[in-house]
Amino acid sequence: MTWKSLGSSFDISSIYTVKTGARSPPEEAKVQGKDLPSKTDVGVEHILDPSTGLGINWAILAWHWTMVLVFLLTYFVLTFWTTPMEEKSNIPWLTLFQKLIVLWNLWEAFWLGVKSGPLSAKVNPPFQDWWYRFTVGSMKYNAPFMPCLPMKRNYLDIFVEGFLMYALTIRVLWAQEVTPELIQPLAACLFYVCSGWCKIGPWFKYLNVSNLWSAKFMVSVPWSDWFRRTMYKGYKSADADYSLTRAAKVFSVLCAFCETLGALLVLSNDPIIVQCGIFFICAMHLYIISTLIIDVFTWNFVDALMYCYIFGLYGPSVGEAMGFQWSQLPQMHPVIIAVLLAHVSYSIYGNLVPTHVPFVVAHRHAAGNFATGTLLVKHSAAAKLRKVVAHSGCHVVKGAAPGWMGEWRGFHSSMAYFWLWNMPHRMLLPLTYSQVMGNEESYTMLHSVAVFDALCAHLRFDGLSNLALVRELGNVCGFEEGECTLCWVGAFPSFPQLCSSMASWKVVDSVKGVVREGSYTVQDVEDPAYKKPSDCKNISLFQKLSLTKALVF
Repeated sequence: MTWKSLGSSFDISSIYTVKTGARSPPEEAKVQGKDLPSKTDVGVEHILDPSTGLGINWAILAWHWTMVLVFLLTYFVLTFWTTPMEEKSNIPWLTLFQKLIVLWNLWEAFWLGVKSGPLSAKVNPPFQDWWYRFTVGSMKYNAPFMPCLPMKRNYLDIFVEGFLMYALTIRVLWAQEVTPELIQPLAACLFYVCSGWCKIGPWFKYLNVSNLWSAKFMVSVPWSDWFRRTMYKGYKSADADYSLTRAAKVFSVLCAFCETLGALLVLSNDPIIVQCGIFFICAMHLYIISTLIIDVFTWNFVDALMYCYIFGLYGPSVGEAMGFQWSQLPQMHPVIIAVLLAHVSYSIYGNLVPTHVPFVVAHRHAAGNFATGTLLVKHSAAAKLRKVVAHSGCHVVKGAAPGWMGEWRGFHSSMAYFWLWNMPHRMLLPLTYSQVMGNEESYTMLHSVAVFDALCAHLRFDGLSNLALVRELGNVCGFEEGECTLCWVGAFPSFPQLCSSMASWKVVDSVKGVVREGSYTVQDVEDPAYKKPSDCKNISLFQKLSLTKALVF
């Protein structure tokens, strides 16, 4: 599963060749001759080791925490330089709030926040995602309601995404006051409560528990083993059982409830209630920053600061109470009301029908319920990936390191972690195995979400877009039928108790399109017999997948 046909190896930073801890792969002897599910068994056992965990270096985390400080310094210098501060009792909190949103949008557009630096392999050099915005022919993903547009950037895209957006942003940040005329081109809707509601389901517990044991303060400490034993039924038993305990479920429901409660409490005007809401929101973001391995630290810090500004500081500064400014609601422009209602409606629809709306748009962040996939590229056709328009540091084009270490870092470590972290991955593993069974060594396996996210300027960390992008990848690379295949699993509706506990799965050829498809349920992936990854070969779900393949092929 290495890039043998590319004739070159990927230059991995020394940060990624650490020989100690779980960042290094399990011993190759433990996986020799084993199939994909059994290799995933080894990977799960490896990363759950309480003495090492994921083994992420302190230097990598320090990078991202430092970027939070760099953002804050940039923000305060810029705002105090451009915004008049007449007196301390009359600080323009609304203007500071507006510029915070605008600067954060620019920060993420340059990709100095999410997915910057070594945690996302941005080491050769970092901060290259702006490059895609200025490059004709690079891949993009159009909204589902704009299917007629091309999926490659053209000169109009470069003008709008690049020059126009940056110019308008600088114009807003430079102004002394952010007026409606200035903000309209960059208007954004802030509706965060869905991120809490979407976690109230049977999947958040997977992500929540995995996030916590991944944190530095949960590794190589006296309580590391205790926490894992409390959350998993038998992670160190002879017959490993990674099923979550009742304690894990209760703990996760409590966490989701606190996040949702915080967003609701700030709608009050009682100072004590509002302060409690802000406390819950800030505590939740601090929890995420200290545990999550995905580098959304600046994003979470900015969001917490927004709540402090708009619900805690803005009201008193204009002679109003803390919390939501209900008295100003009638003054909203009808167009803004219409946009907000449309956004809310679209978000609700995305929670109920996740196959039509990306999780970011539907505000289903960190739910542990994400569409995902595995990209299977035949070794004989892997060199065709060089036809993709990508910058020189993109690991997708350069390839992975040779040997087992390259396979571990390129695919198996992610499969092992996400099998614990994201509920649909418990379906993705048997689906992928049913597709390559008996022929695994002929394919390079890639995490499709990571691949397409990298090729689209790190704007599409969303498995839903993979269904369309794999066809575009086939067109760009000139794959023949069977050379590039996507094994894809969809997300569940956010409220299975009210609508459906069923999600879809597909196998998509980059040339032919969908070659087989079906559905699966929460009950399928939480089968009591499905205790560890390799158990997927012995459950009824796998038999259905194998039968489907037999009928098609």
